[in-house]
Amino acid sequence: PDHPTAYPDALTLLGETYFRSHQFLSANRTFKEIVKHSGEPRFESYQTKALGRLVDIALRIKDYNSLDEIFASMNKVPPAAVGSSLAYAKGKGLFAKKDFAGAKASLGAVDIRSEYLHQAQYLLGLIAVKEATPPPAPLKEGEAPPQVPPSRYVGAISLFQKVTQLPPDTPEHRQVIDL
Repeated sequence: PDHPTAYPDALTLLGETYFRSHQFLSANRTFKEIVKHSGEPRFESYQTKALGRLVDIALRIKDYNSLDEIFASMNKVPPAAVGSSLAYAKGKGLFAKKDFAGAKASLGAVDIRSEYLHQAQYLLGLIAVKEATPPPAPLKEGEAPPQVPPSRYVGAISLFQKVTQLPPDTPEHRQVIDL
């Protein structure tokens, strides 16, 4: 714990090991330890990765209530350190909380050269679908649902088509394009 560089690096590796082996509660505890040291310079470069993983964990264990605390920690990250990975993580967390306006703003901040562009653009398409879909009206017995206007999902379709035009340069990007 007292080593200036080995401790934060070891915590990050340990948290990532727990995360990849689906030990989410252990990963959560480890990444929270990193975030707890946000004021220490030796932990500075590890904050965005830890916060992003905390969002991933919250989504996987469906602990959406913890997202507000994670977002509060994200807001403490110096503006110069906020990048596309943090914007994407916050955007997908806000999407899970159904804060579509906040998610759009965050996902819109993902740089076009980012490794998260494909995922961010896909989520923007999902948001467009959610916003274009009204809540279902109760139907009477035997009644057919109303006809969907052809123009309702034009915006979402356009966003999804843009994703299919992005380069399939990694397996993750190919998966997003296939979706």
